[in-house]
Amino acid sequence: MSALQDQFKALEDVQAMGVSVVPRLSGAARRALVAFSCFAAGIMLGRWLDEVHAPLWFAMASALLMVAGLMKGRWWVLLLGGSMVFLGGGVFSLKIYEVPRESLGLMIPEDEGANPGMMLRVQGVALTKLEKAQAPAGEFGSYVFYKLGASFRLKVEGVGGEVGGKKASGVLRVWMPAQGMPRVEVGDRVRVQGIARGLKGVMNPGEVSWKLWQAQSNECGRLTTRAGLVEVVGREESVTGRWMRFRAGLGERVEGLLDRALGSKAFDDESRAAISGLVLGERGPDQQELLGLFSRVGVGHLLAISGFHLAVLVMLVLWAVRLTGDHGQLEYWVVGLAVVLMLLVVPMRPPLMRAGVMVLGVLVGRAFGRRHDLLAILGWVGIVDLLLRPMDLWSPGFQLSFGLVGAMIWLGPTLHSRMFGSRLKGTVDRRGVLGEVLHRLGQLVTITVLCWLMALPIVAYHFGTVSLLGVLASLVLLGPVLIMLALGYLVLMVGVIVPMAGEWLGGLLGMLARWTISLVQWIDGLPGSAIMLPRISEVWSVVAVVVTIRWIGWGHRRSYGLWIMTLISAGWLVTQLTIETRLPTAEVLRIDTLAVGDGSCHLIRSGSEAMLIDCGSKRYWVGGQTIPRAVRALGAGPVSAVFITHANIDHYDGLVDAADRLGVQRVYIGTSLVEAKGAATVHFLERLREMDIETIVTGRGDAVTVGTARVTLLWPEKGEVLGDENNNSLVSFVEVQTDSGMKRVLLTGDIEGEAISQIRMMMPGLDVDVMQVPHHGSAKKAAMDFVLWANPQVVIQSTGPSRAGDSRWDHVRTGRRWLTTATDGAIHVVIQKDGQIVAGAMKRDE
Repeated sequence: MSALQDQFKALEDVQAMGVSVVPRLSGAARRALVAFSCFAAGIMLGRWLDEVHAPLWFAMASALLMVAGLMKGRWWVLLLGGSMVFLGGGVFSLKIYEVPRESLGLMIPEDEGANPGMMLRVQGVALTKLEKAQAPAGEFGSYVFYKLGASFRLKVEGVGGEVGGKKASGVLRVWMPAQGMPRVEVGDRVRVQGIARGLKGVMNPGEVSWKLWQAQSNECGRLTTRAGLVEVVGREESVTGRWMRFRAGLGERVEGLLDRALGSKAFDDESRAAISGLVLGERGPDQQELLGLFSRVGVGHLLAISGFHLAVLVMLVLWAVRLTGDHGQLEYWVVGLAVVLMLLVVPMRPPLMRAGVMVLGVLVGRAFGRRHDLLAILGWVGIVDLLLRPMDLWSPGFQLSFGLVGAMIWLGPTLHSRMFGSRLKGTVDRRGVLGEVLHRLGQLVTITVLCWLMALPIVAYHFGTVSLLGVLASLVLLGPVLIMLALGYLVLMVGVIVPMAGEWLGGLLGMLARWTISLVQWIDGLPGSAIMLPRISEVWSVVAVVVTIRWIGWGHRRSYGLWIMTLISAGWLVTQLTIETRLPTAEVLRIDTLAVGDGSCHLIRSGSEAMLIDCGSKRYWVGGQTIPRAVRALGAGPVSAVFITHANIDHYDGLVDAADRLGVQRVYIGTSLVEAKGAATVHFLERLREMDIETIVTGRGDAVTVGTARVTLLWPEKGEVLGDENNNSLVSFVEVQTDSGMKRVLLTGDIEGEAISQIRMMMPGLDVDVMQVPHHGSAKKAAMDFVLWANPQVVIQSTGPSRAGDSRWDHVRTGRRWLTTATDGAIHVVIQKDGQIVAGAMKRDE
């Protein structure tokens, strides 16, 4: 922080002559950034050329390096850069694609569909202690029974034997029921037997392929067991094992100190979650829910523990040390010790690790009386990060961390001069205390505006959510969050000496946390606090960042070329938000059935319009991420209308979480849902009213249009309620005109015998092209006869593993295209203008 302030001051002297200038990069900075760019390009090339093996990459890098040693001038630079490119490709191939022969990933089948897994006995070292799992967050989590278990991460060293067995490597997440669980601590040697399943593949659009990410840390899957099959056989006594136990013990002692302070009655659940997440980096469901709230208003970086929190710690300790007098270079050693302690206590996540390495590098240099170029340090730290975790190059956290820090170092002083002017050269600096405070506040405003401008295109691309109030929210909330951090650290320090004083400070901390959360919730309710965007091009994001840099550093009102670039990028964005959200002209109707386990969610699109039929799952957290991400990845625009077929929770529990991000305005429901007395259903209707979403009661004969398609309800009669809730399901009949005639789709909800019989009587000549199998594919004779009678070409089955591949449906499947979400992933059915029907699924299209 002090180095950045020095750079602000140095630039002010230059700008005092009336010149607005972007600082020239030093030779060290240029070398580091060129090396980083070449290495990053090699990593991207390595991911693209997945058939090129690591030895070939490294051989090419070595060859170019040897030739470079014989060259001078530009040829030396070019060959050295080429060597870094090949080195990057080799690192990616080695870390991601070159799987060790003994890796468990080669033994365990992928976790998909009805795969039963394989019985496995493994031995290894516990990387984490055994802890009870928390239920995932979601609006309806408390209404759904979720069997909680316990888990720990196991570094596997062998399989199959009592002592050594066959050598193996990899990391497994071991799961077991919470009842009767044994005591497993970090560093324990453990022997366990259970059912192993590999990593789960991508099942829906917008999901990240975690296989590549987990390959770099040798994550291989999970092993499900029970308490009696887990045996602790000793402790790992190596240096690594002792270090693991020391770090875990230190973290537990610090958690205990904070827990005593959090025992105060001043804390509610939200305050407790905010403080433990802010100070100790905890990331349970409660913290994730708060992080989502902060992120919506553009201040997620204040809560997600990262380099920002490390910078706060550095400033606090530095100020505390300087209050005791001038200690010279000793103060850098004291601050460095505080940073090391924080890195030991807080979970070592990549953003914090990157910031810690960079801060410690600067502090060590200062302690020895040396001053380093911050951009050069940033570039070399980036290369080290990618050496260890090459997939981080595609991480928004990595891009924002390095991009924003680099922008603050390089462009921050220039933007500050543009916003607040410069001190005249030769004048005496007589700011005084108040002037110095205002000056530092101005620098803070500059950095906040700069980070918001630079982050906007990156956040829009990765998350599809931008906040127009992000700058204002950051400035308003920065003070309270800084005080919370300072109080949190003070609670930990004072609590060691005077526990009662720690609890008293904890009460103040709780009050401040409650006030801060209330303020964020108020901002979240303001217009413009969060704008949801459809899919944004990666290339547009890069162009937008470049245009932003040019405006900050060199732009002025007569920069005509820059104005043209800005208008082009703005027009490109408008095109992506409007024209590109339409279906191609060759497609008149598209249905995407998402893989939500035991539940149902169909996205219906025609032209530029979209609607959902159902939005729920027994995985009640899918509305928070899975469904909005999938809809955005598919290129759909706002989803203004939703049909909820009936009052079973697995058909609606994702809607409240997803509604804002999807732009839902109207929800169509049946009479049975309105009259349902269940607590979850009542809560659902109340939340829709609170969110100002219109609810429309509908029934047989009612129709809505989606583009050129017409959606007509066949069942039930409006006002009619049957005893079995499944038979109250809204049955939708979708019709669309093509060049070869009308094409028809039947979406059946969970109807069973009585409703099926009534529909067959009312529409004796019904003939459909595409059909959803009733009630997730429950093997009942009425449902089987119904599918045979309707005679569809394509059948969609939305279900979890329990009903997938049931052999009792074999005679119905014959001669049809049958797609099941549990085994095939998200399903898509496209009706083309010429009348052809194209059907496929995520897993089948790989």
